[in-house]
Amino acid sequence: MEDWKQRLDADPGFLVERWEPYPDYYMEPGSCVIVPSSPYFAMIGIFPELFHRLAPGRPAVTIGSGAADLCAVAHEAADALRAPLGVATPTPQPGSAPWIAPVSRPVSDLPDLPERFEALRRAAWYAAEAVPSPEELKGTLDFSVELDAAVAAADIQLMLTGQVAPAWREEYEQIDPARHSVVGLVSGPGDEAVPVPFEKDAAKWRGLNAKGSLPWTPKEYQRQYYPDRGETQNVVISATRALVFAEILDEFAARLTPGLNAGLIHYSAYELGQFFTWGIGRELSDHSGF
Repeated sequence: MEDWKQRLDADPGFLVERWEPYPDYYMEPGSCVIVPSSPYFAMIGIFPELFHRLAPGRPAVTIGSGAADLCAVAHEAADALRAPLGVATPTPQPGSAPWIAPVSRPVSDLPDLPERFEALRRAAWYAAEAVPSPEELKGTLDFSVELDAAVAAADIQLMLTGQVAPAWREEYEQIDPARHSVVGLVSGPGDEAVPVPFEKDAAKWRGLNAKGSLPWTPKEYQRQYYPDRGETQNVVISATRALVFAEILDEFAARLTPGLNAGLIHYSAYELGQFFTWGIGRELSDHSGF
């Protein structure tokens, strides 16, 4: 993530001021990638999914075979962003690179584990105790605390007093993260709310791709687009941002590779999830009016 942030901060952009053929800002050849709006809309759909899959505490899951085409179309989108810039496609995931931590150390090996757990229990209790119960929240007009937070706090208090409580709750109980998108539900037959299978997500993505051409880069100076004047058929992102976006698309595909066993998500993933939602994800989504 830090590498992505540093590259984004150093991005020189792609617009230059020119006086010919008339005064305006122009896209410099090779400095940006132009993406038709329909395929671009499909691409930015990965950010909510990544955010939810990186939520700290999410339990381990083995990705099912139904994700194969979604994984493939994400890789294709990444390659399509690189192609106009002449950047070679990296080795497909999982490749041959060693894992981040070649020698792992179980948490149980920590010598002061009991003391850490006790400190965590105390902090969790004080935090949960300060949150209104779901019943109290429903009986007030206090919107400063979300109901989901109140439910989680109640679950923590149950667990800390030795009672049974779920360690994790999906936003909707119908969702199976091994087979479905974890973001939400859609209307199914008879108007009942149903989860979205990976296969349906992939088909929707390919359908949006079919409505636009492949991304390209200007071969000569081209006047910038003005969305406020109705020029919304294409989205322009800098070469730097296109390459970072391509890597994030590959990250999305890697996390949805069939057969992949994703372990318990630790709190260290929190900042990455925030980056995908409020950092690069928000910036790239703003190009489409979100």
